[in-house]
Amino acid sequence: MLIAATAVLFALIIAAVLWRTGATEIPKEMRTSFSPQDLEVLQEDLNFRKLVGQIVVISIAFLLIFWLIW
Repeated sequence: MLIAATAVLFALIIAAVLWRTGATEIPKEMRTSFSPQDLEVLQEDLNFRKLVGQIVVISIAFLLIFWLIW
């Protein structure tokens, strides 16, 4: 049980970090110095990080709710 709780906590920490880093905005200095293609790739990466973080947090929340109901 301790191993499962540690794994869930670890996954939540990683998901929170992904969600937080994905929600950051590209600084104005980078917008002026990078090419539009590079900015597009960077924004896609940030969006992907945010989405993965949200999916993991929601999945773990559903698993915990299901486990508490069961």
